[in-house]
Amino acid sequence: MLKANYEGMPAGEGIDIFRVGINPFTKERDTLFLTNCKIAQRLNQFVEVVSDEDENTIVVKTVDANGYYVRTRVFSGVKILATEQYPRTKLAVSDPGNFSEERGSSNDYQVAGQLGIKYLIDGDVKGYGRLKSGKKYDFYTYMTKADAKDSYVVLTLDEPRVIATVRLYAMLRTSSGNLPRPVVNQEDYLPSHVKVFGSNDMEQWDELADFYQPIDSEYENIWSCHSSIGNLTEENLDRANPVFMNLVCPTDGTEYKYVKVQCLDHFDYSVWNDQFRNFRNIFTYQELEVYVQKD
Repeated sequence: MLKANYEGMPAGEGIDIFRVGINPFTKERDTLFLTNCKIAQRLNQFVEVVSDEDENTIVVKTVDANGYYVRTRVFSGVKILATEQYPRTKLAVSDPGNFSEERGSSNDYQVAGQLGIKYLIDGDVKGYGRLKSGKKYDFYTYMTKADAKDSYVVLTLDEPRVIATVRLYAMLRTSSGNLPRPVVNQEDYLPSHVKVFGSNDMEQWDELADFYQPIDSEYENIWSCHSSIGNLTEENLDRANPVFMNLVCPTDGTEYKYVKVQCLDHFDYSVWNDQFRNFRNIFTYQELEVYVQKD
């Protein structure tokens, strides 16, 4: 996890990230490119490292607006973390703040049906529920009530574990724009700023992760970016990859039984049309998964 906070907004600067390892072409030790990212005023970038080594040396280079490297940081002894998905059959989800919009089936296109907190852990990370129900106004997903900035849900594990990652999934878009009303432009209702907290008594909460993207980010750079799957068919859903926000937590050995996922803000792409904008501060997303450190 690469983090930075500073004042001022640089223009055109970025970061290149490397791992020191064996170059597969030269068979010699080299700095192997992993990824790059633009510098935002608040940087919070997760970098996945695939390596056979238990510990790695990571090299971070800052690039200026002219493409020159102007600073290099070397981080040695970065350990590989082995994780596994916590079984959803041993996971419970609750809504202590009463933010969830709970609805049954609907026959009215003005009123979305099958909304509720239980759908956050039903295993449907893409949106198969609305396809298999045969009822186009039922969505089998999670949506909050209005005025839900700072809303949260709580995940309860059977036993305390070291929390490694929480994944927050978006429903895959269709070409018909078939979304639960009042959602018209999905991106405006997806969270842009999410925090994760851990607790063992539901009173004292430790902040574990903070994912933030500016609400005016370029669409192709945001976590939920994906093209339409086309028509809502099982074949199209099978072929499409799920999209999710990766909330990576520090693994210092502390175990937690309760995980709070809190939405602080959403994107705002419909500034050109007030009819589509999310003035009511409603959030919607498809699924949550918890990954823990392997024993």
